Amino acid sequence: MNKAETFLDMNYKEWEAKYKPIASEDGSWFHDDAEKLKTFDPKQIWTWVSEGDSDWIYNGYRWINRLSYLVTEVAWQEGEDICVVVRETN
Repeated sequence: MNKAETFLDMNYKEWEAKYKPIASEDGSWFHDDAEKLKTFDPKQIWTWVSEGDSDWIYNGYRWINRLSYLVTEVAWQEGEDICVVVRETN
């Protein structure tokens, strides 16, 4: 991803309504089949990240603290850096 021009923070409900996650073949939101992920536009890929008691979803592929990948019907746009707060503790 190129340098982000737009930083967006949203909660899970906002993200779900805007980007419309696609269920995997087993009915969950999690997509861990690397070959199947290659069939989607990279801008439809999101990464569920966890650290301690906090979880976030970020657009694109991430590796550190990754729990799983998600795929959405609506793609994010080039230049966007999106952070979805799923669960955050202080």
